[in-house]
Amino acid sequence: MASRYIFASLISLVAAQKASTTISVPWIGIGSTDAPSVFTDFYASVITANPTATTLSLACAPESLDCGLFPAQTLVVGPSTYNINMGDPSPDSDFTATMDCVVAESAVCKESASGTEANFPGTSTTTYDADMVSTFGLVVTAGADKLNAQAETTTTEAAESSATMKSSHSMSGSKLESVASTGVAVGSGSVSPTGSGSVVESTGAADANAVVGGGLLTVVAGVIGGLLL
Repeated sequence: MASRYIFASLISLVAAQKASTTISVPWIGIGSTDAPSVFTDFYASVITANPTATTLSLACAPESLDCGLFPAQTLVVGPSTYNINMGDPSPDSDFTATMDCVVAESAVCKESASGTEANFPGTSTTTYDADMVSTFGLVVTAGADKLNAQAETTTTEAAESSATMKSSHSMSGSKLESVASTGVAVGSGSVSPTGSGSVVESTGAADANAVVGGGLLTVVAGVIGGLLL
């Protein structure tokens, strides 16, 4: 049941009617006391959003170009899924790294690094308990409409299911159940999908399992709690 509470709101809209949208996402490997409330140095673009998983492309904010992210970095989250792919697509780089987790009452993560630029090449498996899973606000500058569309579909399906089963739960209760099953919860307010901030390019990483290449492992280690060190 712990995973239900930890990941029931993997991606939830917490701001509406603003130039950009702030969502709440999980971060495995950083305790709640170490995580900021909002990562102001990061921007995100929603690549895909569906009941299985939501894929985000992460990039440094224009005013924080040295924020610790790789030039190409994606975060994939779902009810039982958590995946980070990171690297540098430039031809002179030779590095790939992934963090692929199976989420239940704890998060069991397979972490890998390869390439000539990897400080510690190889694979390892780490188990993170609930106290090493935190959430933070992330500013979305492109693709928020995909979250809205998914939420509308989820809410409609929940309502139809409730009517079919003649459930005694209220609509809000049905919606909470749908959140737990999809990993996506959307507030009742409308959201502007674009804003004044720079749009984050998706880098063509629509495939959640694609491994992006290149970069310096030590740069990102501090950001993700040294997950590969």
